[in-house]
Amino acid sequence: MTYYLKKHWKLNILVFFIQLVWAATMVIPNVLLMQLAQEIVNRNINGFIFWLLIDFAIYSLCSGLECVRGWAKSKAIRAMNNDVRADISASILKGEHRDFHAKNSGEHLSRLTNDVTQMQSLAWDSFYGIISVGAQIVFSVVALGQMHWSLLLVSFVVSVAMLLVPGLAGGRMNAASENLANAQGLSMSKLKDLLSGMDVLRAFGKQQRFLKGSHTASDEIEQARHKFTCTQTVLSEVVSWVNMLCQIGINLVIGILSINGIIIQTAIMGGGNLVGTVSSGLSTIAQLFLSVKASKPYFQKIDTRAEAYNRKAASCDAPLH
Repeated sequence: MTYYLKKHWKLNILVFFIQLVWAATMVIPNVLLMQLAQEIVNRNINGFIFWLLIDFAIYSLCSGLECVRGWAKSKAIRAMNNDVRADISASILKGEHRDFHAKNSGEHLSRLTNDVTQMQSLAWDSFYGIISVGAQIVFSVVALGQMHWSLLLVSFVVSVAMLLVPGLAGGRMNAASENLANAQGLSMSKLKDLLSGMDVLRAFGKQQRFLKGSHTASDEIEQARHKFTCTQTVLSEVVSWVNMLCQIGINLVIGILSINGIIIQTAIMGGGNLVGTVSSGLSTIAQLFLSVKASKPYFQKIDTRAEAYNRKAASCDAPLH
């Protein structure tokens, strides 16, 4: 995974920068919400309208940045997916003739289609999600720290607790993902064999064998997908439960500080949203890390050393001038 991220470092740095700016602007409305609430408490209509207009301008900026962010991320994913398929194709050409025919063409097709789709879902989308959510968490923690130092300390404790959770569940996610990847390849191969021999089966009146084989291949992949989904759901809910405890703890600290007059009374509103960004963000990051771990078996099947062979083949096929 890191190989392709480094290879397209310019595009990924662009995405990283855009997501940092986007994350910073997404935190600002939560800070403005406290000021808006305070103006209501003070019954200051002019101040309320002023901060409301600023809030609208910030949200408009966020919408524009979201469009740019989506464009840059899509461009980077396109480049990396193309390289993944190129390396898979090159590794197939690089291999021995007997090794190629030892596998059904359906297995090779599965690597070029299903595997790349899973890589994008589990690796690329999750990686960019970690960056954007992580940046939001950092800016939210900074905003909480500006309110009172104790909120910064509590946020740090929560961050450590939430980041430890994915490591405990990573092994089970890896095993479930590897099982799903293998099942997809084998099922694709079986379906390919059935389709290739359908005319023969029909000629000998064995249509039921075709239907039975199709059902068996389908059930094998769906059973593996079911196990993967169940494992992912259980682990995600464990993470969410820990996240809920952390969120309650931070809200408790904000309430005590507000009641004792250490911070403004309206802090529970914007501060509560900042807390929600931190806690839910940490929960999301924990789940995204699990997804990245689940993508590891797919990348392990790729021989990136085949890139040199791929470039050589491309140069040989280039037209002469």
